[in-house]
Amino acid sequence: MVAAYYPSGNKWLNIPIGFLPSQVSVPAASSKGLMCFIATQYTDGYSVLLVCNPLTRCWKALPPMTTRRYPFVVALVTDRKLSAYKVIVAGDYNSFDNRRTTEVYDSVTSTWKQSGPLPREEEITKNIVACNGYLFCLSRGPGNGLLAYSLQQEIWIKVRTGRMPGYSKFRHLVECNGRIIIVGKALRRQVLGLYIWHLDPPTMKWKELAKMPQPLSEQFFRTQSECFFCSALGDQIFISRFFCDIGLLYNISHDTWQWIPDCPKIANPFILTLEPGFDAVY
Repeated sequence: MVAAYYPSGNKWLNIPIGFLPSQVSVPAASSKGLMCFIATQYTDGYSVLLVCNPLTRCWKALPPMTTRRYPFVVALVTDRKLSAYKVIVAGDYNSFDNRRTTEVYDSVTSTWKQSGPLPREEEITKNIVACNGYLFCLSRGPGNGLLAYSLQQEIWIKVRTGRMPGYSKFRHLVECNGRIIIVGKALRRQVLGLYIWHLDPPTMKWKELAKMPQPLSEQFFRTQSECFFCSALGDQIFISRFFCDIGLLYNISHDTWQWIPDCPKIANPFILTLEPGFDAVY
């Protein structure tokens, strides 16, 4: 079962996924009305990916990747105009040149192919977002910055930005209406708080967009776990905790924060966005 928060109704909905094979373990990515799951030991003991539409209950097991692997980073990109989607997998080392490889599955051809490897010595995080024809993710390599993958050219590039805001271990990347945003912790005047920054295209610098009010921050981080997770859709950012059953919703347009109803599903969260629709799986 997958739990989905419905902002307009301020309530949680249960999305049954019992129609999927029992080997399915964890959700890996989502885009529009589609979700991608990792299936363990589905064929020959190796991991494969499944794409499904929880609304129509249709699903498809993707063919084996060109390299046997357990996916580290998975991204799903849906094109509703073309009724097509792509799955991008990155992060594993290539045994030939010791570089992290990337593979792309295209639903139009129903095949996987190798594409450009990650820049050398760059270690990406699992937090990856799609925006304006690119996939963006944070790196933990020497540059400790921002990487982008061109969906058209199928290559990785380093994005030159101003100094990355917040602490590297406590920052997350989201996309809001075409804007790249970082949600992270920062220390100001000896007080640790949660901040939101957006990447300003003209200057390519990170500019502060909002700060979680201190009373909310103290309540939100009252438990021992320092980690938090977040996702975004439209102009709303959903923020939750690890080993915690509370969450907050920040609305960029209205600059408002609100608590959301408790849900046991987010006690150990893996947060994705979903826009229910009749997106085809083939």
